[in-house]
Amino acid sequence: MTKDLTVGSPAKGLVSFAVPLIAGNMLQQLYNLVDMIVIGKFEGASALAAVGTSSILANFFVALAFGGSMGASIVISQLFGAKRMGRMKTAIKTSMLFFFAVGILLTAVGLILGRPLLRMMATPANVIDDAQTYLGIYFCGFIFLFMFNVLNAVFNALGDSKKPLVFLAVSAVINIALNLYFVIELKMGVAGVAWGTVISQGVATILSFVILIVKLRRMAITEPAGWFDTQLLQTMIKVAGPSTIQQCIVSVGLICLQSVVNGFGDLAMAGYTAASKIDIITVMPMVNAGIAMSTFTAQNIGARRIERIPQGYAAGLKLVVGIGLGTALILFFAGAPLITLFVGSSEQAARRAEVIRIGAQYLRVSSIFYFIFGCMNIHTGVLRGSGDMLGFLACYVANFGFRVLAAFTLAKALGIYVMAWSNAIGWSLGLLCAFIRYRQGKWKEKIII
Repeated sequence: MTKDLTVGSPAKGLVSFAVPLIAGNMLQQLYNLVDMIVIGKFEGASALAAVGTSSILANFFVALAFGGSMGASIVISQLFGAKRMGRMKTAIKTSMLFFFAVGILLTAVGLILGRPLLRMMATPANVIDDAQTYLGIYFCGFIFLFMFNVLNAVFNALGDSKKPLVFLAVSAVINIALNLYFVIELKMGVAGVAWGTVISQGVATILSFVILIVKLRRMAITEPAGWFDTQLLQTMIKVAGPSTIQQCIVSVGLICLQSVVNGFGDLAMAGYTAASKIDIITVMPMVNAGIAMSTFTAQNIGARRIERIPQGYAAGLKLVVGIGLGTALILFFAGAPLITLFVGSSEQAARRAEVIRIGAQYLRVSSIFYFIFGCMNIHTGVLRGSGDMLGFLACYVANFGFRVLAAFTLAKALGIYVMAWSNAIGWSLGLLCAFIRYRQGKWKEKIII
């Protein structure tokens, strides 16, 4: 039920752990993609733009869960690697209680600030009402999406990447079925997509929670396990702080980038939304490889087997370079047919062609640099897993800082395609920063338990 990454072949252990993680998140992104295809096909470009811009804003709140849960995951992973099962159980319970309270707070904030934030993003008048509808429903069920990310992080910390895959598969099937029913049969439009997401995530969250409780009860311990430990919480917050800031930087950066896109009108928004959803699916395996690298690093740091980490690091680089080059080859030539999936035949021919052209060109440019993005994630995965959070944070500041700077300064010269070129600039500088930090070796000294 768990995977000990401190024994056996480092390369085989990392890859076997990463593959279910990659598959699970691909499923999660797949049903997000279905959301966009259904709404674009049956509701038009403006509705697609509304879901796209509101999703960027909603993801800011989910990013807080991801950043915080990564801090808890590192502490749990190192305790697991050190075989301190009682303390590990206490850390899991502490994190669950803390993040549930945080999730409730963020739900209230999201419901209150949704429309003002959409206005700050320069959302067009013909899009903002649908975007607010989506956000209002989304935040009604936000606690499910928030806690699902936390539960996934706990399972990954224990080396179990297979069960989250099952939960995501169940959620994906429910989400796709509900989307088709709500949007096509009940004509609910944007609201139908939002309710499909909330309900499917609710089912997956409850299932994950029940299985985790069963899993913890079956674990034998030799030391007492409590329900809440302030010292462990302080350690988690210390580790989670830079990770949460990193996720906020990512989300605020995406919001800033989306505001640049919104300035080009609803067709550019629709084309970018479609392309970015495909973009997210294709880069997600490399993100997950970085998460796997973090868990691998954390467990081996906890077990004091640091000599295994460079072997896992080398295997991770080979994995992401292969994935990056392979997906780039596909998207460079198949971008236009993929974007076509998002655009309904009822859309005016000229508008339809423009959306497809914008999306396809974005994918051609961005995909060339995927392998750089993958290598950056492996390097930052080592830094995060070791607890070198300041080094990890610096890399993401470089990445998104220069992406946003490039987008705003080059927008007039490059038009909507500035988004793809800003990716290339940010990823390259992020990788350079992470590579230098990795080579310095200070991450080897970061033992947090």
